[in-house]
Amino acid sequence: MKQFYEADIFEITALIFQHQKLMYFLNRVFNLNRFRLNLARHCRPICGTDLRVYQFKNLLNAMIAIIFISSSAKASQICSDLFTETSEVNLLDSLANDMSSGMLLRPQQNRIFELYQKIFLGDPDAGLLDKGLKDVIRVIQKNPGLEKSSFREQVAQLSTTRKQYPPNLQKLIMSQNITNAQIRNRLYQAEAHSGYWKKLLSYEGDRFEKYFERIINQVNQKKIGQLASGTNDDLATAKALFKTLQYLANWMEKKSKPTQLIRQAMVDLIHAASYSHPTNLNLLKSKNPTEAIEGLQNAIKIRDDLSFELSGVNFNALLSTLRIDFPSGFSKNQRAEDVINHLQNEVLAAPFETLTSETFRVRSLSIQESPFRGCLGNDCSTRTYFESALDPNFHYFTMTDQAHQSSGQATLLLGQVKDLKVAFLDKLQNVPQGRIEIFLKAIQNSIRESGYQLVIPIQTGDHNGLSSLSSISWYFENRIIPRLSPSPAIFKMKPHSFKISHANTHSRGHQNPQVLFYDYQLKPTEIITAGKKYEPRLAAESLSFDQFFTDLLRLKNSSRPEDVLSFILAAAFMPEFQKDLAEIYERENFPSRIKKQALYSTLFAERDSGNAFERLEKIADADLKQILSEIQNSKDSSHPVRQYLYSEINLANAARSASHRIFLILAKRSESTINETGLYGMTALHVAAKNGDLPKLTYLLKIKNIQLSIKDNSRLAPLGWALRNRRVEAARLLTEAGARFEDSSD
Repeated sequence: MKQFYEADIFEITALIFQHQKLMYFLNRVFNLNRFRLNLARHCRPICGTDLRVYQFKNLLNAMIAIIFISSSAKASQICSDLFTETSEVNLLDSLANDMSSGMLLRPQQNRIFELYQKIFLGDPDAGLLDKGLKDVIRVIQKNPGLEKSSFREQVAQLSTTRKQYPPNLQKLIMSQNITNAQIRNRLYQAEAHSGYWKKLLSYEGDRFEKYFERIINQVNQKKIGQLASGTNDDLATAKALFKTLQYLANWMEKKSKPTQLIRQAMVDLIHAASYSHPTNLNLLKSKNPTEAIEGLQNAIKIRDDLSFELSGVNFNALLSTLRIDFPSGFSKNQRAEDVINHLQNEVLAAPFETLTSETFRVRSLSIQESPFRGCLGNDCSTRTYFESALDPNFHYFTMTDQAHQSSGQATLLLGQVKDLKVAFLDKLQNVPQGRIEIFLKAIQNSIRESGYQLVIPIQTGDHNGLSSLSSISWYFENRIIPRLSPSPAIFKMKPHSFKISHANTHSRGHQNPQVLFYDYQLKPTEIITAGKKYEPRLAAESLSFDQFFTDLLRLKNSSRPEDVLSFILAAAFMPEFQKDLAEIYERENFPSRIKKQALYSTLFAERDSGNAFERLEKIADADLKQILSEIQNSKDSSHPVRQYLYSEINLANAARSASHRIFLILAKRSESTINETGLYGMTALHVAAKNGDLPKLTYLLKIKNIQLSIKDNSRLAPLGWALRNRRVEAARLLTEAGARFEDSSD
């Protein structure tokens, strides 16, 4: 390689500004950080490597390398010589390790904390509103000396042994999953499976949509849609649909119509619902055949309970009543109970196999991490009780794996009962059943060193009790509480005394609950060893956000979907990476869940551009329908990306700026919420009338529950806007549909 001296720098600089490709970047950068990022992007397709450009010397060398692009082989060699190529994400790994080991960041390092939280601290979709490190530091500054005591971390190791999985068991569960998914899709997505519903209802005409609306009331139509999107209680909605099918079967029999298919659907509905029960899903998905058998046995019990609740008889008696031989997925000579018993015997006879052990750290959150425990537990605690998390009596524990990813959280309230120091288990969120006991045992070991005893409530409570997850509550009620002492204690717990401005009094530990002392005997396959005890320490002042640019690009360009997802979650809040997000959605042969997340983050990152519908226009119909359906189901989401998408990509805004294609897809999925308002309190009908958009207006007026006289913030009805803007044809359509001039304005 040619040697360059100081005298050459001026000539080199002149050549750089003559280089057309590099000018594209130089014309758009206003600071060194942005130039570093664009340079790294630019060199990758040329050199096949990412660049770590932190010093001006390397920055200058990178400029020199790009000048030689005329010879691609030479450019590649120069890049290879100048930059260390590595697949490791060193700085991010170091940050995650330090942050999960007691390091605290300074106020000016707020963006670094946001980066850590998005990638490593659980699920950012749990919802944080606009809170960040600066808000934590503000509270701490109000309370001088505020800190949380640290506990020694514990290292847990699970060496799982299990029976070998019999092929027949795997075949049965797979076939049941496929069959039940088909049943759910056909029954819960009536619009997409109108052919099936026509056969179900023995309908032979060509106006099925109107017929369907008449015979299935709007309440149940809405419930069917909610169940298909996963936004409602699965069992509750299945019960409502069963009653609807039962009514239709009776009505069809009176009309002498065939009811074989609808009676089969009633049986299949109950059978499928038993497999999707939340307390059963993890068992059926387990790779441990013993747990899978337990899941199948639970399904039999659940379907009997559900059948008895709906019809007064167990499931087999219901089959006889409905004159159905068997649920779909089984044959006439197969009783599910007999099949499961036979498979259970196969499992018992199978040999054991030892699995690779998994290791994770059980640690308490730092004072800066504590307010964000909702990301770890996938619950609302962060947005509801943000500052309360800084109460020194509340401590939060999580599980951190060897890749520094943390998940799950336990909330402890520390205090005293007379001379006894106790830690009350207030919450347990997002912890798999197979880890609950070893997680609690590790916590017990950690706090015992400081003289505390772990106690758990004997009443798990409702959604606001021990856990919002029914699977965790069920495990406590059926596995842990019966195993512990049958004589509960009643505590009048007194939290330790601290002078703070944000004391948390929302724990059930303040309400004299009945409790049990927790204890657990580790299995031979479970090991817990004491780890390090970390003292809080401040990060170096020199640590800055721009140092992580290259590592983030490595995540983006990784072939591992998990790495790309980490990049997406972080980049959604970082304008430097807006273009990179858009590129990910264009990747071929990449998991759709990752691509959709990239699209959602892109739309959020471009929220000020107003071109959301323009970007959606490029997506094919099949994908677009699914994406718009997911966005519409984000109404109650607390995550800022989902909140934005729901508020921006709605029918009222589609009537204003989307193509007719996108508008129709949204409208067909929004008939139950057709009168919801958007910008300025206007409905989609307001917007179509105001703009004189006759195709959209015509479609909206055909919808049964459209409201013609609803007023917007200007106190105008749709007809009022058509008259004000002299949209004569729009006014005519509205009056023909029943709009009255006297209702057009106040």
